Amino acid sequence: MVDLGVPAISFILDEMDEGNKELIPAVQIILDEDHVYQMASHDEVEWLKGKKDEFQELKAYVFTK
Repeated sequence: MVDLGVPAISFILDEMDEGNKELIPAVQIILDEDHVYQMASHDEVEWLKGKKDEFQELKAYVFTK
């Protein structure tokens, strides 16, 4: 997943909505966001869900390719 980079994030977030929280570290690595690493697990999930809409346009673009 990490090798796919940023285009994979919206798909990872979809998986997280299904309960696959073990994917959080992959998003952390892809985004290389220091403040994500410092959050508690619950806060990470909420932060990532808040970003989901931002990645929907990217997801649509990925489907066109």
